[in-house]
Amino acid sequence: MHQLYLKLYAASIAIVGLIVGLTFFIKPNDAQLHQDFITCFLFYGILSPAIFFFSIQGLKSSRHADFLKFFYGGFMLKLFLSLIFVMVYLAFSTQIKIHFIAAFGICYFVFSGIETFCLMNASKNANKK
Repeated sequence: MHQLYLKLYAASIAIVGLIVGLTFFIKPNDAQLHQDFITCFLFYGILSPAIFFFSIQGLKSSRHADFLKFFYGGFMLKLFLSLIFVMVYLAFSTQIKIHFIAAFGICYFVFSGIETFCLMNASKNANKK
């Protein structure tokens, strides 16, 4: 169950890492662009596995309601932490550019997509047992 997530997580790290690397190649002197991508990459790179393994704990329960509590709890936790992340960025950033929006969106969709796909797959496997 966790092997699929770890493989896809490693692939997503490689893909987003490649995008971050391309930003250094495309615009080598734009420090704000690099900082935005690296910050979002690290934020979701740490948050995504934590939320996934938190949600998986709900699958280990024999009650369906427990899975929903863990799943929605993880979803809300990610939502609020993302909101706090954006608010802190807006509070401390002197110059807001489209780079941050692009970096945040790319990281959010890549990591959340993999997390959702693996949770759906794990849920199907748990229902078969």
